[in-house]
Amino acid sequence: MTTLCSSGVQISAKGSLIVSNASGQTAELTVGSDGTVLIADSSQPNGLGWTTSIPFQIGNFSSSAVVRGSTSAGTATYTNQFMYVTLFAPLVIIYAQIEFNSFTGTGDLQIPLPYGVGFSQTSPAIGYGNFDAAFSGTGDDIAFLASGGNDFATIGIFGSDSTLTTQECVPEADIRLTIIYSLV
Repeated sequence: MTTLCSSGVQISAKGSLIVSNASGQTAELTVGSDGTVLIADSSQPNGLGWTTSIPFQIGNFSSSAVVRGSTSAGTATYTNQFMYVTLFAPLVIIYAQIEFNSFTGTGDLQIPLPYGVGFSQTSPAIGYGNFDAAFSGTGDDIAFLASGGNDFATIGIFGSDSTLTTQECVPEADIRLTIIYSLV
């Protein structure tokens, strides 16, 4: 056993950690079993615990690769819908391609985000991508703007003068994007 100088905590096993509780008392947290990871866990006396299940998921969300309007959701006729999502909590990484040749929505063009959890960042914009629309030219840089903590991203367009404006709904478009956001 080794006693650390000022804490008085005796370490009895390899891999042990010194932790503290809400009262400031230190204690030994012994190493977890093989294959476990250390996570914050408020149900534990020292705020940490070992687990085998870390929130991680990779999946094809192509049926979620949709657009909607902020004023009226509308409907679209899609020619390509692809959305691949990696969740490594708290980060969500999305790659998507959404193409449609008719759309009836009105207002700002929006893309719902998986997991039903909004994000609060408003500046700088999150994500990046490429947006080709029937009347907006081609190859415009796009950004994604948070709106009221809802579970969607509003598409913004960077102008040649570096201004950022929201994109109104368009009758047809090819959107290729990557979005990274946090669940917290």
